[in-house]
Amino acid sequence: MPDSSYFGYDLANAVANGSVPVSRIDDMVSRLLVPFYALNLFANPPTGNLSANVTSDAHNTLARTLAEESITLLKNTDGLLPVNPKSVKNVVVMGE
Repeated sequence: MPDSSYFGYDLANAVANGSVPVSRIDDMVSRLLVPFYALNLFANPPTGNLSANVTSDAHNTLARTLAEESITLLKNTDGLLPVNPKSVKNVVVMGE
């Protein structure tokens, strides 16, 4: 990284003193680059203005619908809630 904001000097020192192997750095870099290549972002970088306001009524409606449909546990179908943490160790959410 160009500065110490993410990993930076501490990681460089850890690699230099051998406490972090170079293979770990290779793994970290490939986890960044593989999706970029898979999405062809080097040949076709995204365009646009990050500070542009792109909010529309359709966008707000979609955001509200997605939020409403994603809160499935709060519907309390069949009186599942409240869940007693002493008797329930795991909760699995399945479905679309």
